[in-house]
Amino acid sequence: MRRVATAKNGVIDAINTMVLKMAVAIVSAGKIQLIMPKA
Repeated sequence: MRRVATAKNGVIDAINTMVLKMAVAIVSAGKIQLIMPKA
């Protein structure tokens, strides 16, 4: 039981990390577009 819970937590942590990285990338990309207007 504990091993299954640990595996699930690991998967959830991985998904959360991916979502956070994507969110940061989107926000940083938006900032770059604001700073550097479209050519």
